[in-house]
Amino acid sequence: MKLPLHFKPDGCTLFIDGTHTTCCDLHDADYYLGIDRKVADINLKKCVLRVRKKQWITEARSIQLIPCKFCRGVQWIKLWLKYKSWKILAHFMYFAVRTFGWHFWHKRRCVIEGITNKETHFWLLHKIKLWIKKNF
Repeated sequence: MKLPLHFKPDGCTLFIDGTHTTCCDLHDADYYLGIDRKVADINLKKCVLRVRKKQWITEARSIQLIPCKFCRGVQWIKLWLKYKSWKILAHFMYFAVRTFGWHFWHKRRCVIEGITNKETHFWLLHKIKLWIKKNF
């Protein structure tokens, strides 16, 4: 399924835009196309890790050019900490879309399937009842 011309992704909704904004745009497209929510969210996490890893490799190559061994060591430590923070960012983004992204995904699902607000209300009540029945 192709994206229509009027589709405009908004980057990282309610989150800081950065070099991973293209990943957020792809995630918006996945939601728009009605792809399974969990698959779309996992794809977002993988994309953020992939983009950040490319940056990390570029920076790692530039460290090799530093003549001072001590300075190189310090830069490697900084780069390692930065890499760990990127992994945390990717996992945090995944957690955020799993926790709060259902609203956007469900809203789009209603548009695709032509569900009205009243039907949406009953659908959510049904899902809540199933969850309570399953967990209690």
